[in-house]
Amino acid sequence: MLLDFGVPHEPDRALQWVHPVTKSRGLRAPRVLWTEPELELLSEIFPHMHSQDVAALLGCTVWRINNASHRLGLRKTNEYMAADIEKRRALAKTNPNMIANRFHKGQVPPNKGVRGISYPGMEKTQFRKGDKPKNWKPVGSVRVNSDGYADIKLAEGMFQWKQLHREVWKEAHGSYPPKGWVLAFKDRQPLNCRLDNLVLLTLKENMLRNSLHNNYPPELIEVVQLQAALNHRINNRLKKAHPEDPNYVKKHRRSTKYLVRDAKRAERQNQSHGS
Repeated sequence: MLLDFGVPHEPDRALQWVHPVTKSRGLRAPRVLWTEPELELLSEIFPHMHSQDVAALLGCTVWRINNASHRLGLRKTNEYMAADIEKRRALAKTNPNMIANRFHKGQVPPNKGVRGISYPGMEKTQFRKGDKPKNWKPVGSVRVNSDGYADIKLAEGMFQWKQLHREVWKEAHGSYPPKGWVLAFKDRQPLNCRLDNLVLLTLKENMLRNSLHNNYPPELIEVVQLQAALNHRINNRLKKAHPEDPNYVKKHRRSTKYLVRDAKRAERQNQSHGS
């Protein structure tokens, strides 16, 4: 029986080469197969011997021994591990290199009392106590976040920007909207955070409010559904045509988006030149 563990060729194992020409056309060393007697010997001696001694006995590298033992589920015995720890402790007491490079009792570290690193000229660019960054805003400032909602700064420190419309609702009702409810805008403008423009909806009501069928005429709804079905068919054909690239559909969609954008831009330029 032969087990392939994918190990590189060893010079003293030349007679066990298989497939002299590999798929990489000689760029990679051919695989070497373990024989059943070798695996039995490895299973017998590995739990009780150091991996370097096992490698020397079998005429291979330590990496090869560790790889094969891991695949076979071999482990060192508790007796071997305890003896190895004692051996390391004894070595630490007698090895001059280990003694010279260890911390000694009462030794003062070289960086004691040093607060950071400072070189001449660094003081000009260092933050001083009380300094504020250029993007600092006072408490009560309002900004527009990346989702298009208005945020308000409630206090100094991190994570102190909160959504303004939720804070307006909390100030008027004493708490945030309960779980399972959505705070929506009557005029659908997320920057209009006046209390009379806020409405509390259930998840179902919010879904129906934003549904395609409740906001557009039937003719346009049919066009949108047909476009979605067409895109689905196109994506399926692209996936089948390019199975080697799972991201091909995403790349194609992005490139098509830019083509449409450039075409619209060119059309507007032509119209402006014509007028």
